[in-house]
Amino acid sequence: MNSQYREVPNAFMKKLRSEFDKDGRMLVADIPGGIWWLSFYDMLDDDVVLSLNHLIWQTYELNTNGFNEFFDAVKSHKPEVFENVLAKSIITASFEEASKMPYWQYMPDYKYYGSDVAGVGIYHIEYDFVNTASGCTDYAYVRKGISQMNPPVNY
Repeated sequence: MNSQYREVPNAFMKKLRSEFDKDGRMLVADIPGGIWWLSFYDMLDDDVVLSLNHLIWQTYELNTNGFNEFFDAVKSHKPEVFENVLAKSIITASFEEASKMPYWQYMPDYKYYGSDVAGVGIYHIEYDFVNTASGCTDYAYVRKGISQMNPPVNY
């Protein structure tokens, strides 16, 4: 994508939306999630952003304390569509560094000033299998996060 040619990615996304609607498929954009990467988000027109089912923010370098700052920046970039964007945003964590793994257990409960975020994701989930940072094996942080996001149903 190139900011000089915004019409190309926007036309492509509109065509995808049109075709995906025929089959009931979801349209998702995956965007780098650091504040310095928001130029990629800026290239999408508001109508394209509104047509997406989800936005996956590759927030690998952020910890839970940095999400408010990040979403503050997202809000300032496109304030007119922010509430819609927040409701379909998926934030991600990277398990490439053991020191960052513990952040993920707090992500499922993250709210932007009380507002829900659509969900969370993990890059390199397999690195949590033997987790020396937690002293556990068998995907300790992943299991905890999944349980938090999908609490048991009591009938």
